[in-house]
Amino acid sequence: LPRWIEDYNCSHPHSGLNMKSPREFLAMKLAS
Repeated sequence: LPRWIEDYNCSHPHSGLNMKSPREFLAMKLAS
């Protein structure tokens, strides 16, 4: 399960996050 969570948060884009992974989306928000 931890490996799946890491993959989900780092590798898979989400349409609700403008096709970014949750981690990419958070990094973008924190940088702005």
